[in-house]
Amino acid sequence: MSRVTLVTRLPVPASTAFSLLTDPVHIRSWWAGPGGRVANVQIDARDAGLFWIAAVPEGGPGRSDYGCFTCVIPGELIEADWTHDATRTSRLVIQLVPLGVQTEVSLHHRDLPDPATREMQEAHWRQAFAALGAYAETCAADDIDPDQ
Repeated sequence: MSRVTLVTRLPVPASTAFSLLTDPVHIRSWWAGPGGRVANVQIDARDAGLFWIAAVPEGGPGRSDYGCFTCVIPGELIEADWTHDATRTSRLVIQLVPLGVQTEVSLHHRDLPDPATREMQEAHWRQAFAALGAYAETCAADDIDPDQ
């Protein structure tokens, strides 16, 4: 099975990074990548909570991402089963490592069902992480605490 692994640093504390990754208000600002838009976000970031995000990336077709959280530890860990269709799921693991006022975000999306899905997910995550990093910088520059 295929997988995608990405690591980035955000200029915000881990609690804020967790909020950027799980709060629908913030997800709307980065999930679809630069120039994209999020049409709908429903997310219950807790063990056994569900998520559904419908987005349209710039220049690309719309997509829906959905699944079920298997383990959520605020400020530390997000694990979810990611549904690709009625018969296939993959595992998403996001770890947050506090580095003072910064946070290292490590994403592992594994057990992808085929190379085409892996390529599509890697492109999505790269675009989304670029937009997340830019959004996190505006939060840090404006001294915004998204947790509040």
